[in-house]
Amino acid sequence: MKKSPFKEWFFLCLVLLGATCLVPLAGLSLGEEAEIKIRPKGEIRDAATHEDLSKALLQSLRNSPVKALKPSQGQDPSKAKVPKDLISQSDIICYRGAATLVPKRAVIHVPEALEDRLEMKDDARVYTWTNFYAANRAWIAVVEVDFEQAKGESPLPEKTLEWIQNSNKLVVATLKGGPISVLPPKEAEPDTASADTTDN
Repeated sequence: MKKSPFKEWFFLCLVLLGATCLVPLAGLSLGEEAEIKIRPKGEIRDAATHEDLSKALLQSLRNSPVKALKPSQGQDPSKAKVPKDLISQSDIICYRGAATLVPKRAVIHVPEALEDRLEMKDDARVYTWTNFYAANRAWIAVVEVDFEQAKGESPLPEKTLEWIQNSNKLVVATLKGGPISVLPPKEAEPDTASADTTDN
């Protein structure tokens, strides 16, 4: 009988498969160990010493571009606009042992009978504007202004100015409830465009 080619091929595959499996087992049985090598991703360097760091720092200081800068001329800008003390920038309103501070030019009307209340009295205790005004509404009035009016860029309404001049109370300008300085209104600049048109 002739042997089937398929059987011969199948027998050959079994032999090769067995050899492939037995060879590693045989190696392990003889005490051989497989080596596992892990390649480092990068080069391992020694840690920098204190001496190395000191040298690097000195080198960076020597090469610093700050040395090439020239010293600034003129007055120290941090001292050019030092704010004055609070008292010199404020007006004092005082009455019956209580006092408060408001910015200069915040008091926009003082009747002659109340002029002495703008002087600090001995042993007077200072209160916040809110508390002082609440206790002295009988002789203090407030006029609410906007920011443009406070800067003098926009005048107060004529009716408001008339009321201030005729008031028998001390009048304080406020912005959102807080005293604020009010600068004199700026003079209107002449309209050069209209002047040129008139000349032509």
